[in-house]
Amino acid sequence: MKRILLILLIGIPIFGFGQIDSIRTYHENGKLKSEGILKDGKQEGLWIRYFYNGNLSIKGNFKDNKQQGNWMSYYDNGQLYLDRIYKNGKLEGIWKSYYQNGQLNYQWNYKDGELISQKCWDEDGNKIECEE
Repeated sequence: MKRILLILLIGIPIFGFGQIDSIRTYHENGKLKSEGILKDGKQEGLWIRYFYNGNLSIKGNFKDNKQQGNWMSYYDNGQLYLDRIYKNGKLEGIWKSYYQNGQLNYQWNYKDGELISQKCWDEDGNKIECEE
C-alpha cells in the first residue's frame, strides 16, 4: 500500500494536469491590451485583444495552440469588421468582412483552408465583381 501511494505521489507532478497561466497585457495608457490562457506554454481557450481606446479588437478560441471556432474582429469604433470560422487552425466555412458602416463587403467560403467561392459588395450594398 505504501509503495502504491509513493508511486502516485511521485507520478502526479509528471502526469499531472499541466501548467495553466492566465495572461494579461496592458497598453501604455494602462488599459487592457490582451488576455488569455496558456496551457503548457500554448494558447488555449478564449483569447481577447483590445484597442488602445479599450474597445474590443479581436476575440476567438484556441485549441492546442491553433485557432478554433468562431473568431470576430472589430473596427476601433466597435463595428464588426471580420467574422470567420477556424477548424484546427485553418479557415473553414463562411468568412465575412464588413465596411465600417456595417454593410457586408466580402463573403468567402473556405474548406480546409482553401478558398472555394467569394462574393463582394460595395459600401451601398450593390453586388460587385470581386478583385483577384
